[in-house]
Amino acid sequence: MIPTIPFGTHRVTRLVSGANPLTGVSHWSARRSQEMVDYHVAQPANVVAYLHQLVRHGVNTIQARGDYHRVLHWMELFRREHGEIQWIAQTASEMHDVFQNIRVIARAGPIAIYHHGSQTDQYWRNGQIDKVRD
Repeated sequence: MIPTIPFGTHRVTRLVSGANPLTGVSHWSARRSQEMVDYHVAQPANVVAYLHQLVRHGVNTIQARGDYHRVLHWMELFRREHGEIQWIAQTASEMHDVFQNIRVIARAGPIAIYHHGSQTDQYWRNGQIDKVRD
């Protein structure tokens, strides 16, 4: 059993899955990223199977972007198979309206939403950190 810690009103396992492999972001090489895309992005059933595997192994939380065409879709497919996992959502930096993105993410049922870090960094560098405070 994986130990849990409090997170707001929830308890999350001390091991939380990230979603970079699911979305093809390896931070290693373009080839590795493409392998991830070919396995996960191109085959949503593989993502759903991965989520079920997390739960079987005792991981109760995933941290993933709240983008429209991947993660929200995969979470819906997983839930249709009666899968239950907590989701900590990151805003999708490519969205032109972060507030709309947050509203869409919130309706999908995450336990938390946070602002995309690289976008926050960019606002900081440009002297526009107030855009993040809202």
